[in-house]
Amino acid sequence: MKKVKKFILSLTCLATVATTTMFIAVSIKKNEPSSDLKETNELLETYKSNKIELEKLKASLEEQNKNLIDILEKDKATEQELRLLEEKIENLTAKLQYEEWYSAKIKELSTKKEIVSEIEKINKNKKANTKTEFESLKNEIEAKISELSKKNS
Repeated sequence: MKKVKKFILSLTCLATVATTTMFIAVSIKKNEPSSDLKETNELLETYKSNKIELEKLKASLEEQNKNLIDILEKDKATEQELRLLEEKIENLTAKLQYEEWYSAKIKELSTKKEIVSEIEKINKNKKANTKTEFESLKNEIEAKISELSKKNS
């Protein structure tokens, strides 16, 4: 009987230890997430970190996009300024060509006027010379006529 009592006592102790172990195991399992739950938590953490990275990348891309838009607007403004400058250069070139043409015409006309005035001077001198020659010839003829009339009378 002693052996039976010892055996029953041993079984009771063993049952108590087993129950306690089971109780501890169950409570540990409750506190410890399952492998599926662990994977889900890891995926959730990865998702959160990836989402943060994506937000950073999105902000960076938006900033770069804004910078590119600013650069394009500056390029458009510069292009418009260049077109205006080209138009001004074309206008100034046209004015310069007109002024050169006008200056050449004025020189040509002034040269023609000088030639005309020289011709007029020469003609006036010829007329004056012709008048004086005519007067002297007239005087000579009159003198000869008067001489001949004196001789005839």
